[in-house]
Amino acid sequence: MFDPMINYKSEDIPLEDHDHYKVLKLPPLTKDEINIIDPIVAPTSGLRIQILERIGEEGSNKYLLPKRNLYLFLRVFNPICQ
Repeated sequence: MFDPMINYKSEDIPLEDHDHYKVLKLPPLTKDEINIIDPIVAPTSGLRIQILERIGEEGSNKYLLPKRNLYLFLRVFNPICQ
């Protein structure tokens, strides 16, 4: 039977304190990340980014949300929202 709940954990995300709010500073993109979000040939069915990585054995429903994947998602999600 399909389990609709995703069992995942995320890496700690460092936030910098600025007066009364916290700021997320995104690190520079790697060359591979630049190619993912700004490909030479535009995808015809939309941009696809792998966010969660499977941990454990094959068939396991445990995943990890790495910081780099979250940062990459936020870089794409922010301009779409604006």
